[in-house]
Amino acid sequence: MIIKASKRQTVKECLIEYNFSKKVIRYLKYVYIDNKEYRLWMMVDEDTLIDVPLKDETSDVIATKGNLDIVYEDEDILIVNKNNKVSTQPNVGHYDDSLANYIKYYFEENNINSTVHLVNRLDFETSGLVLVAKSSYVHNLFKKVKITKKYYAVASGIIDSDGIINKPIIRDGAIRVIGGNKEAITEYHVIKHNINTLVECILHTGRTHQIRVHFKSINHPLVGDNLYGNGDNLALQSYYLEFIHPVNNKNILVKLDLDDRLKEVI
Repeated sequence: MIIKASKRQTVKECLIEYNFSKKVIRYLKYVYIDNKEYRLWMMVDEDTLIDVPLKDETSDVIATKGNLDIVYEDEDILIVNKNNKVSTQPNVGHYDDSLANYIKYYFEENNINSTVHLVNRLDFETSGLVLVAKSSYVHNLFKKVKITKKYYAVASGIIDSDGIINKPIIRDGAIRVIGGNKEAITEYHVIKHNINTLVECILHTGRTHQIRVHFKSINHPLVGDNLYGNGDNLALQSYYLEFIHPVNNKNILVKLDLDDRLKEVI
């Protein structure tokens, strides 16, 4: 990875300025400038280009060939559209057929020497956008990045007006319920309704099952929600991601059309 010194400083000071983690800095013995080795304590001048040799990453995620719908990709990140009924990462029952397995296979096929760094995760039955960093360095940078996430959801029954649900969520065994002191805020906007209501949800916090628990709490559980309502085909889609790219500072906005499976139950 190539970085540029903003002023006369040590190599280590430049790495810190670029938000390299302490762990990465510890394992770096040297960098390259004009193909020559430089130690981290050495001084460099302003605008010096520094080649940082990030080590290859290994993981125990099995590489499995599978359907991978890539929506956006550059040298630092990947954004994919996850199908519903696909686990985001390996777990009991989905050890080798999760989205992470498919991404690992794609990385190996394209000589991307990284494990799968998931910046966000979706429930098994939620479809939509998943953001992946191609290195631990970029993944670490996302800790300081504000990501705007928007969802389409079909709530059971008729909701006439927009609103904000501000209710804390706490874990209760395998599910979540209203309670505790962990703030959870979901803003929603009504798009249309027939027998059910299509809403756009904007998350202001990121609690597990937040949208599902919140809509159950106002007596409009999501259609097809087998945990908090009825059915087995959850009408929830992560359709919108927007953020400032942590490496090149470009505004990235990716969005999807409404899933057909949601259209069918409005």
